[in-house]
Amino acid sequence: MNYNDMMRTVAGATGLTRRQTDEFFVSTLTVLAEVLSADETRDLLAQLPKTFHDRVPVTGERIPMRPIEFVARVSDLLAVPISPEDAEHRVRSVFAVITTAVNAGEINDIADELGDEYTELLGRTEQAEREERRAHDRATASSPAPGAAPLPDTSVLETVTRPVVHALAVAAEVAVVAIRTPVDAGLRVANSLRR
Repeated sequence: MNYNDMMRTVAGATGLTRRQTDEFFVSTLTVLAEVLSADETRDLLAQLPKTFHDRVPVTGERIPMRPIEFVARVSDLLAVPISPEDAEHRVRSVFAVITTAVNAGEINDIADELGDEYTELLGRTEQAEREERRAHDRATASSPAPGAAPLPDTSVLETVTRPVVHALAVAAEVAVVAIRTPVDAGLRVANSLRR
């Protein structure tokens, strides 16, 4: 996603002018750089348009902030202060654009550094719920019923059976080709004799 697309998307979601969108985007990235490690900030900026590189300071010191403080800090950096509700809506819009502009691994790294309390602000609530359901389903599926014998370790079982299943699939495919080729040839001969 290029700079113009980013500005257009955030402006469309927030009703800001292009200049206001740019200011808000840079303010959000600046505060994000304050709460992330310098390495993580550099990794993020490397995936964003160059226009942000020189305008977002990379510090070596992380400032701990709760999400509400993050939003307030972004608002404080603006030339014209805005309400906390507007600031939060706009921060969410910027994070949504960042999420589509950089790779998933980078977003996961940022989310890991920020911690679980930022899940909602980052717009990762649905993903967190899916992961929680998967973990619950795995735990439920792997736990035996009361009084039942424990289930075998499926990871060991999969490691042992996967090559065997693959070998059987290859052998079956070879057998089908070996049978089909003479049959197909015989059918072609029989059809040519009928004509």
